[in-house]
Amino acid sequence: MTKAARIIGVLFILFSMLPLGICAYCYMSTSSFLNKAENTHGTVLEVVERRTSDGTMYYPVYSFVDVYGTKHKIYSKSGSYPPQYDVGDTISILYDPENPKEIKMDSFLSLWMGTIVAGVLGIIPFLIGAVFFFVVPIIINRVLPDTGAQAPTEHPPAQQGELQSDDRDSRMWSMFCHLTALSAFIGIPFGNIIGPLIIWLIKKDDFPMVNDQGKESLNFQISMTIYTIVSFFLCFVIIGFLLLPAVLLVDLILVIIASVEANKGDMYRYPFTIRLIR
Repeated sequence: MTKAARIIGVLFILFSMLPLGICAYCYMSTSSFLNKAENTHGTVLEVVERRTSDGTMYYPVYSFVDVYGTKHKIYSKSGSYPPQYDVGDTISILYDPENPKEIKMDSFLSLWMGTIVAGVLGIIPFLIGAVFFFVVPIIINRVLPDTGAQAPTEHPPAQQGELQSDDRDSRMWSMFCHLTALSAFIGIPFGNIIGPLIIWLIKKDDFPMVNDQGKESLNFQISMTIYTIVSFFLCFVIIGFLLLPAVLLVDLILVIIASVEANKGDMYRYPFTIRLIR
């Protein structure tokens, strides 16, 4: 199991290399542009309406005068809905004096959005890979020696075998209540809720432990989904770019811990949980 965990970790880390490489390229490109860019103000001349497959977008057309006194008219490639600017608005821009057509809006998001998005898309799988490669094997090695131990019993051998089988099935399905939440990390929409829900509905009447751990897993994943949505919207005020990877990483680590504890027969309780299902 430790070998499989490390292979999964390597795959996630390799997957993260592409967005991290794009992040590095965007950072160096923006830094190089800022080193040579001049700041000036432009005036919005008109706002062009264009219909696309996603709806109607509005693109500003503005003019500015460079350091050599030459006037330039720029058709923005970035549109918005509703329109971000009105005719006559003054906007702050950065441009390359040697190539006045190379222009960026003088705002943090305009300059660094690509770098931040690529960085987040890279750091999330990288952290997941690091957890699988370094943390999961440690947890497995510490827990597995204890999972095979059976408590002494006074029951006859035949009955003892039945009880052990029931206990083993109960622990296995309880573990699946937690592990199936990881399906969201492989791209299944809301798999973190759908997976535990399916296991819970199928097995909750067969095993009391599955009923308990299924509800615990569902409550935690619903809570994590709420936290993820809030973190996503907070990306518009930057702090979400820090919160989003943290929420996903905490989700991953706690699901692994809960799965291991359930496999040991313990009734695990997640922190940070809004318990909606009683």
